[in-house]
Amino acid sequence: PVAPTLTGTPLGVSSVSWTWSSVPGASGYTLYDTPTQAVIYTGALLSDTSANLTPNVRFQAQIEADAPSPTPPSARASASVYTLSEPPASGAVSAVYASSAAFTWSANGNPSDTIYQVLVATDPAYDVVVATLTVAATTATATSLMPGVTYYAHVQALNGDQVETPFLDLPSATP
Repeated sequence: PVAPTLTGTPLGVSSVSWTWSSVPGASGYTLYDTPTQAVIYTGALLSDTSANLTPNVRFQAQIEADAPSPTPPSARASASVYTLSEPPASGAVSAVYASSAAFTWSANGNPSDTIYQVLVATDPAYDVVVATLTVAATTATATSLMPGVTYYAHVQALNGDQVETPFLDLPSATP
């Protein structure tokens, strides 16, 4: 038989759904964890869920269509997907200077290579965004700020597939 088409979809920070296409003549399907080649699922269904995973980590799988003996199984199709990131937590302003402000937050269980996006604005509705900071750390410094102006910031995490979390509002800062 031909190889099924495999798709991975994040269900949350600790689970992903694997779905695959039906293959005519297949007696069942075998889903493998790509790095270890461990069998994740075997049976006739067209989907399976991997759970108890880590936030913002790439998971890879392969699927093959099984055939009645003596026909060999199909070639394998591969897919990969990242679990969702946890939203950042515990935001603070760690330093304010004449023309800059440093914002910090907790990774909230995300791995150290998680990307964060910080929006800095002059109004709490974020209608006038003056800086968009993208960092692979839990701190970001907004520069070229005007003294005496109050700046509002919020941060979100992005997983490896660029899926965004909700924003965490950070405390405002006035240089």
